[in-house]
Amino acid sequence: MATGRAPSELLQRKVSELSTCPICMDQLQNPKLLPCLHTFCLQCLRDLWKNRTAGQPVPCPVCRQTFSIPPSGLDALQSNFFVQSLVDVGGDTQWAQCARHPEKRLELYCVKCQVLLITVRRKKNFNKGVM
Repeated sequence: MATGRAPSELLQRKVSELSTCPICMDQLQNPKLLPCLHTFCLQCLRDLWKNRTAGQPVPCPVCRQTFSIPPSGLDALQSNFFVQSLVDVGGDTQWAQCARHPEKRLELYCVKCQVLLITVRRKKNFNKGVM
């Protein structure tokens, strides 16, 4: 898989893909996991299936695998905590900067293995350069 992109750029793109709802194409809000393992905003699912009731079979908007709406409604679908953590880390943030190298993004790097682990972003209310 040879590409001309830096590992941090590929990681950013993948995090963005994983934290984007395939229905509204926006950042996932209250991500819910379907049995097929696709994730959507709870509100998007409510809007999509607003005329459906508990127990009715509905298809996944991505893979079309059918499942029944839980007896207590769509709110009872499993929350996708992994995706929510990606949204929380990479959401409405600005890139942190190193005071000595402001043109560079802060990165977690394994010195022993010489491997980039992740590019770190900071929440707007954090102090600049402090994680």
